[in-house]
Amino acid sequence: MRRWTVDLDGGEPLSANDREGWQARSERVRTWRRNAQLRARLVGVPRLARARITLHAVPPVRRKRDPSNLMPTQKAVLDGLVAAGILPDDDPEHVVEDMPVLHPATENETARMLKRWRVWVEIEELP
Repeated sequence: MRRWTVDLDGGEPLSANDREGWQARSERVRTWRRNAQLRARLVGVPRLARARITLHAVPPVRRKRDPSNLMPTQKAVLDGLVAAGILPDDDPEHVVEDMPVLHPATENETARMLKRWRVWVEIEELP
């Protein structure tokens, strides 16, 4: 099966724990969606009938985090892949979603100071 890695730059990931107004939330969702759509096209991900999607994230600082809180980011990214025409739909017939993967915080001083996350999605073609 073929695989692609798409680096994303949408700022701080969306979290299930976010407590912000609907307008601010909507803008952040739109940013993640659009970045996934554009960057997947840029990487050359073709149209796929089925795929496994896994979101990966490296936070800027060490502290206890819950990977399932990143599901809103994964959903926005998946919506971007559908909008790009890479997947026909985001239903279980076309997509297998893995739990997001949180990697250990970076030791990069600049990333810590800027509170910059590194986020990417792995797309694996399925039969």
